[in-house]
Amino acid sequence: MSDLQVPEQAYKRRIQALELEMTQIDERKELVCLQSSKKTKHIFLSIYIYLSIFQTAAKKRKEKEKVHIIIDKLNEELLKQKEHVERVRARLGIESGQWFKNRMFLNLNFRI
Repeated sequence: MSDLQVPEQAYKRRIQALELEMTQIDERKELVCLQSSKKTKHIFLSIYIYLSIFQTAAKKRKEKEKVHIIIDKLNEELLKQKEHVERVRARLGIESGQWFKNRMFLNLNFRI
């Protein structure tokens, strides 16, 4: 069925969900869990917070890049499917004139 019709709505829904995910990545806050003793907690706290903020920003950027790549691939695939459907329909339109020509010729010969 994919040769005759493009599931465009499914593509649009998926792209919309991915765009929503990209906005949620920005809004998401990572929870920082500290598992250290009270003595070392205050020494490494500022360093740990700085590193975790840097790592989460880098992680968010990577996640957004991955989602953006998927969106680009889906848009490209949608375009390719539309082009394929156009080619198949054009070919079927040309060939459809030949489908029943022989049958009609046989029917006319049997009647005579």
